[in-house]
Amino acid sequence: MILSSLPAKYETLKETLKYGREGLQLEEVISATKSKELEFQAESNSKSKAEGLYVKGNQNNNLKSRSQDGKKVCWICGKEGHFKRQCYKWLEKNKSGGNTQDTGEFGLAKDDAQDLVGLVASEVNLSEKQLDQNEWIMDTGCSFHMTPRRDIFIEIEELTSGKVRMANNSILEVKGIGKVRFINTDGTTFLLHDVRYMSGMSQNLISMGTLEAKGCVFKGNDGVLEVMQGNTVFMKGLRSASLYILQGEAKRSEAMVAESEDSDMDLTQVWHNRLGHVGQKEIDELAKKGCFGKDKVSSLKFCEDSVFGKTHKVSFGQAQHVTKETLDYVHSDLWGSPNVPLSLGKCQYFLTLTDDWSRKVWIYFLKTKDEAFDAFLLWEKMVEVQSERKVKRLRTDNGLEFCNHKFNDFCKQKGMVRHMTCTYTPQQNGIAERLNKTIMNKVRSMLSEWSWSKVLG
Repeated sequence: MILSSLPAKYETLKETLKYGREGLQLEEVISATKSKELEFQAESNSKSKAEGLYVKGNQNNNLKSRSQDGKKVCWICGKEGHFKRQCYKWLEKNKSGGNTQDTGEFGLAKDDAQDLVGLVASEVNLSEKQLDQNEWIMDTGCSFHMTPRRDIFIEIEELTSGKVRMANNSILEVKGIGKVRFINTDGTTFLLHDVRYMSGMSQNLISMGTLEAKGCVFKGNDGVLEVMQGNTVFMKGLRSASLYILQGEAKRSEAMVAESEDSDMDLTQVWHNRLGHVGQKEIDELAKKGCFGKDKVSSLKFCEDSVFGKTHKVSFGQAQHVTKETLDYVHSDLWGSPNVPLSLGKCQYFLTLTDDWSRKVWIYFLKTKDEAFDAFLLWEKMVEVQSERKVKRLRTDNGLEFCNHKFNDFCKQKGMVRHMTCTYTPQQNGIAERLNKTIMNKVRSMLSEWSWSKVLG
């Protein structure tokens, strides 16, 4: 019935279909039908509207292209799953022409009314994963950080200009630029600068290119994307549906937190603050004794103020020097200053030398600092004669009494190896520094005893 209604130019098609009655397979008949159809289209040099053989596509939809056997096939790369206008080869070819109309979640951004800023964000397939406004996508394609949430900004500068042209030609306004603080899952925090506030967006974006321009480094492995500054990993994302989602959340601004949580503030945190930021162990002990009355306490949350207030330098590990004999390793230091009261011998300084193997100590009192080299010469000659051994290594700080031409030349002539500590790091010369402390504790104790005995006289 359908064949009888075809135009005359499809008579040849009827002859082709006759072979189906002679035993040809149905697939061959369909293939022959398609071949004849393409021949008719070439002859007419236009798109036919014949019933049952050709359906004209929707010319208003820029995303649709022809399909074969009900599958999406790209004319450019020949792969299935996308159309021509979604093909990266077609986008690269037409990028300079300005006619690209990408249908991803975001396309081209226009930060000002005239200057276009390239912004190609990841195409989000919401059927695979439904994203909410609490999640942040770590994107290598977008040119700056963007969010539709106003409540998370701790600082924001309102803007009256600046527009963003989306992929579907819609226009969104950039209403502000500010800072957003994030809390990672391990409790650490970091601050993100230059975040655009755009109320019409549906997802939050973190621009990896912006972070890299500020000196950060990112790398991904086994579904984990890490962002580092120096040797510190401050941001981490996990892969989900081909997107990297930040493992952390934006901290709401202080004003919003006070407004929403003031009526239901955690009493444990209140007592923690009142008691000078005590630890969990102390709070549990006070709760057992009933010091909080009817108030119930729970586990403490991460307190950033406690970390800042109680931070201290990491202590130096104990130095180990492998010495087998005397004078293999010698520690030396100079104590004193021009403001120290004069001793009975008119001295304001003393030089100490400690043998690492035997821990024997020598002390030389000095009137000025420049006498340190002469005192060292006397000591070096004396110990070498008495022990019949040579001084092999000498450890001092970087004071000018040790770091001068005379001292250096003498050590080179004697074959003495110099070990000098880092500047402003007395911990690296701990044996000599602790000896100075021991000596001065004894001196102050004896002076105190002498002064009291004189008063009581």
